[in-house]
Amino acid sequence: SKKWQSASEWLHRGIEHGWDPNADACSSVLRALADSGEMELAEELMERMIEADLVPNSYAFTSWINACHERGQDERAEGWLQRF
Repeated sequence: SKKWQSASEWLHRGIEHGWDPNADACSSVLRALADSGEMELAEELMERMIEADLVPNSYAFTSWINACHERGQDERAEGWLQRF
């Protein structure tokens, strides 16, 4: 599924037009990225969220943790848990 591409494009277009996304908007995109296994893009988004003082909602963060676990990357998830 390319759901993550649509979500990511929507977020980027909004930012280009001066929209300041909130945590829920970013979390929706984060969840789509994690559910699709786009781990590097999800991490980039989380970095940007931290820079903007935004925290992913529990649904998005759970999707991220599950995606890490499914790929045998529990340490990766653990590192992010410590950051938030």
